[in-house]
Amino acid sequence: MKKIFIGIIILINISINCFAQDAAVQDLITNYNDELLLNCYAEGDFTNSGKTEIIGFYQWKDSVKYDYEINKRFCFIINKNETIVKVYDEFPFYVAGAFDERWNLSFMPMEAFGRSIDWRGYSIGRVGDFNGNGRDELYLYSVGGIGFRPAFFEFCPEKNTFRNILEDYEDSFDVELIAVNPIKKQIQFISDGWRYSHEWDESKQMYVGIDNALFEVELPEPKEPSPVNELEQSPSPETPKIAKKQVSREPIPWTRISLLIGLTVVLAIWINVFQKRKKDKK
Repeated sequence: MKKIFIGIIILINISINCFAQDAAVQDLITNYNDELLLNCYAEGDFTNSGKTEIIGFYQWKDSVKYDYEINKRFCFIINKNETIVKVYDEFPFYVAGAFDERWNLSFMPMEAFGRSIDWRGYSIGRVGDFNGNGRDELYLYSVGGIGFRPAFFEFCPEKNTFRNILEDYEDSFDVELIAVNPIKKQIQFISDGWRYSHEWDESKQMYVGIDNALFEVELPEPKEPSPVNELEQSPSPETPKIAKKQVSREPIPWTRISLLIGLTVVLAIWINVFQKRKKDKK
């Protein structure tokens, strides 16, 4: 009985430590800049540092009263002592206004790219090593005056910064992903009725344009996006979500940790009473 009790205590302590570490890391990046609001964040292996790597997506707190947006991004390298040892700041990704029923990724085949980054009930992109070069990429979509466009990034060790890995479209306003070939590392978009195919080029370390005839996946018909929701909703603060290396989940609140501690105490008392009664019978 004592061995079982000790085993339960060890498992609960491990769980509490994991929850506490998640909470500590979240507090660390939440309070990184007092003028910024953390909207969401994603964990991955972006730079191969061997440490915890998290990208946080922020906006100025003063702008929250007008709308939710993303205008600041930072990649944090965090050691085992929960200390930020390196920050990679700024790469060109913006969201001017939160995703809604019209502007979202639900009608695009984004799942092949990796784990979802969720913000205010919608996915704003994916994290994963789709190109297979050993580092996680960011497959995001920007919304705003420039339209609805893909924003794909990866860390470049040679330049020690994040860079665009998708050949750009000069005059395209809305660019929608319509097909993905994970085997060939090919992706295809549609914009203004024209289809554009890309394939990962290992030598250039980016997705370069190819002839549409070389795309080897049967294409589905593009889906019509959902109609715009005409009901205006005022923005309200929301707990950021994290795209972990395995699954996307919300940070564990301290109330759950307190509950685990309480259950541990109750279990310990019950086992103690049980053993005492057993001795009394003897």
